Amino acid sequence: MQHFIFKFLKNEFFILKYCFRFWSSLSHFTSRLSALPLHVALILLSVLPWGSSLMAQKTPNSSVHSTKGVPNPHFPCIRGTITTPNGLEMPDVTVMITQEADTCEQIVPVNGLYTFEACMAGNYTITPHSKRNFLDGLTVLDLLLIRKYTLGLFASFSPYALLAADANRSNNVNTLDVLALRRLLLGIDQKIPHTHPWRFVPKNYVFPDVNYPFEGLTSLPESITATLPPCDTILAGQDFIAIKTGDVSGPVPPCQGGQPQAFAVLVPASVVQAGTPVSLPLRFEGQVLVTALQAAIRFDPAALEFIGPSTGNAEGLTPDCFGLTDLSRGIVRLIWLAPDPAEAPLRAGQLLCRLHFKAKRPLTAAEMALRFDETDRLRPEAYPLAADVAYPLSLQSTAVEERGPSEAHTVGLSVECRPNPAGEMVTLWLQARQPVQGGRLFILDGFGRRVAYRELNLETGALEIQFEEAVSWSPGFYTWVFLQGSERLSEGNFIKTQ
Repeated sequence: MQHFIFKFLKNEFFILKYCFRFWSSLSHFTSRLSALPLHVALILLSVLPWGSSLMAQKTPNSSVHSTKGVPNPHFPCIRGTITTPNGLEMPDVTVMITQEADTCEQIVPVNGLYTFEACMAGNYTITPHSKRNFLDGLTVLDLLLIRKYTLGLFASFSPYALLAADANRSNNVNTLDVLALRRLLLGIDQKIPHTHPWRFVPKNYVFPDVNYPFEGLTSLPESITATLPPCDTILAGQDFIAIKTGDVSGPVPPCQGGQPQAFAVLVPASVVQAGTPVSLPLRFEGQVLVTALQAAIRFDPAALEFIGPSTGNAEGLTPDCFGLTDLSRGIVRLIWLAPDPAEAPLRAGQLLCRLHFKAKRPLTAAEMALRFDETDRLRPEAYPLAADVAYPLSLQSTAVEERGPSEAHTVGLSVECRPNPAGEMVTLWLQARQPVQGGRLFILDGFGRRVAYRELNLETGALEIQFEEAVSWSPGFYTWVFLQGSERLSEGNFIKTQ
């Protein structure tokens, strides 16, 4: 009996002895572990048999966010929020925390709260960044508000809105920002050089001048340096304001209850034969004064070959107002801003533009009809000067009798483009019934820009003029004007297809 009691006590002694050695080794290991870089320590814990349970109980992985945003009360942590200037939580932001050479990242959850747990004492740099799309939240309304600000018609921008309006990061807000944002919306550019879609400013940053945050600004702080004391603590309040480049209108759009405003597209009433040029004017027939609009115009690419746009009689329309990157899908994108929103809005009856095509096969009026694409990123809508209402746009087809290539001329002179439509080369044939001295011939593109000029003295008879420089002209709509002094002797147009 004594032998069994002695053997039992001996076994218990060895168990206690090895338990003591294990806990001593574990204590020594954890003390060594705390001196290692954070990412190395986490890797060691993850490969040990008991590492996962230890990590779950005492050392959460700092690269994985807490879904509820509640830090472990037993370990030091650093946390903060990412919100918009309007106070809305900003999810899906990558937050990077750096201590010397160690870096960890996490994705901010839906509630906009990030938390880094199991942090060691020391200095940390916290930097958010986002890879979201440049187009997030961007519409023609933002361009209108920035245009009004540059013209002195809108002065209520917050410092965060001014930073958003500075799309090209020039520390100034001007027309170049509007142009850069318009190219993004039209799909001409995918990004703005030297610019990110989002920028993040520490919430406690004090602007030197809230009315002009660029004053004395060499570089805007976009990270936070925080010091975690050498004790169990929660370092909260490391908050950022997220600023979307170009989005000055904020997350709440204007009232969408405006009455639809109509455009009419004028299509030929008779059948158009294959190879025939087709010009489709867009005429505004709405009842409000429009200062900005956006739309994606759909055509049938199997029936029509797009040649190019030209201006109507609305001010401010240029080739840069059109996005032509998706022609193979039958999409022409359009953004128009009044150059002076107060003095030159788009009014009922004005012709905004013409879109020029070539028929690929015989077409009826219905087959040449255009429509606005409601599902495109450029949802068809227009804004008045106050920018307080978004008016949806509609597009209706109106059949008209085709008049053919236009030409106004006197009985003494006629001008004709042969062939029309022209290819790479452009040739005008002039027939003078009487001598013309001091004549001036202009060739203008679809937006009124001069592309060719000749000074001519004509004798009675015919004259052929070839424009060799036409090989560099873009396909589109062109106009000739022949003047003698101030008298317009001839005017007409032609289409160039190559």
